[in-house]
Amino acid sequence: MPSRSDSVTCLFLGAGSSKALAKIPIGSKFLESILNGRKEWINRDNFKIGGKSLSEWLIGVGYIELCMSYLHSLAYGHQQADETQNGVKIAAIRAIINVRSSIAQYLNSDHIKMLDGKQKEKNKCQELQERLFKKFVDTTDRQLIILTTNYDLVIEKLLRAHNKPYYYPNLRCENTSETQAGKGSIRLYKLHGSINWLEWRLMEKETGELKSVNQPSVYIYNESLPNAENENGAYLFRIMEHSGRRIKTYNPVLIPFIFQKDDWLGRQGRWKEIFREHWNCAKEQLKCSRLRIIFIGYSLPSADHHMLSWLLEILNAAKDVQVE
Repeated sequence: MPSRSDSVTCLFLGAGSSKALAKIPIGSKFLESILNGRKEWINRDNFKIGGKSLSEWLIGVGYIELCMSYLHSLAYGHQQADETQNGVKIAAIRAIINVRSSIAQYLNSDHIKMLDGKQKEKNKCQELQERLFKKFVDTTDRQLIILTTNYDLVIEKLLRAHNKPYYYPNLRCENTSETQAGKGSIRLYKLHGSINWLEWRLMEKETGELKSVNQPSVYIYNESLPNAENENGAYLFRIMEHSGRRIKTYNPVLIPFIFQKDDWLGRQGRWKEIFREHWNCAKEQLKCSRLRIIFIGYSLPSADHHMLSWLLEILNAAKDVQVE
């Protein structure tokens, strides 16, 4: 684990920051955007909830975290399932994978093309990005740590544009150079995952279930994602593996589950070796004597008890706390 400083400035970036800095929509508008041109992906299994197609149901709920939480409970909520439940489980897993791929495809290509076509909005975003960088990144006299619940790569691109190195601390991955600190590197914690954190997925021939192959390990992919391709009903990204030996089918690791964070971060969590260590490292780095924490575009969901208790533990540990 990285050594801890006694004086830390933390930028905590939520969805509102990406809306301001890159015009990425939030709430129901975000759902509509990721489904635009990809409803066929989502509805491929003719999987219905409450008599509605999956895409209609998603838009009706209007909140990606609630939707994914419910799909997660359908996919992993039964230890032993009969044949009917098993069919629902497989369809729910495929739905989760296709929603993740839709999010990654939109953030990686569609949204960028949209912004490129609106030069006035793009210029305004770039102006805001410059102001953020100069005010908080380039001038801080404390150690800087960035936390975000966003899946997009807005902050990574901003740091790269200014030749500011960063890394993802305590993240288990195939290409370990992305998780190692260089001179002057900023610690970047992505608490809900990222569209460039990829898991290898293969389908079991007997059951049709899509399995994570190298769990717990992700491949940090910093190139532009190709278009997702249909792999027996699941839309996955065909990418050359880190070693360069063969092409594999990948899906981004995103965890927006409000109600199942303990499933992912707890002792028996499916991805605890990745996310629990990443979260724990962030918490330890923020337990310092003098903490300045700046929330930008983040609103704590009332049902996210895990995040609330996590933040309170950090704030209570500091002797001198400044919250903005």
